[in-house]
Amino acid sequence: MDQALLNVVLIAKKNTSLSLRSALKSVIDQTYKAIEILVVDANEPNSMYSLGLQEDLADYPKVRYLQMDQSLSIPQIRNYCVNTLEGEFITFLSCNDKWDSLYTPLQMDRLIRDTQGGASCCNGILVDERKMGSSVKSLFGSMTFFSSGWVLTPPAPVQVIYRSCVVKELGGFDEHFEIYCDADMLMRINRHYQ
Repeated sequence: MDQALLNVVLIAKKNTSLSLRSALKSVIDQTYKAIEILVVDANEPNSMYSLGLQEDLADYPKVRYLQMDQSLSIPQIRNYCVNTLEGEFITFLSCNDKWDSLYTPLQMDRLIRDTQGGASCCNGILVDERKMGSSVKSLFGSMTFFSSGWVLTPPAPVQVIYRSCVVKELGGFDEHFEIYCDADMLMRINRHYQ
């Protein structure tokens, strides 16, 4: 059986070569192989960051490269990628992240088997600060499925895989959340599927 395509988008904004190479290696070393990698360069064109990034990517001919306007926010870049990349699943990393190879096959298997799942998340805590009082939802736990559309896995670095059509259905990533894109989207998926 063919594996479902997972788009992995690494977003580079003033990141060093060493951290990019580490993040990229963590994705390439996955046991889940139906992965397409796109590195989005959101640095000033011809800056030392952008030129260094392009030089580093010369060692990875199968990795796609896309230069985007540096004034775009992380949510804007994510929304562009969700709307233009082919494939049922997508995930986002900064160049400072590392992808845990143990969980990707489990996350993908669960999302493929349960077509109602909107996202799969490893570890983390979500805090919704839009309400007057804060609402906290822990993502720790054993492999458990909730009808909310979340698949929770044992403690590990946070990594989220989205079903692209669910992100589109919810109107994409909220552009008011530059840093907490994943937390906001997971809460919206949770509310949508309840």
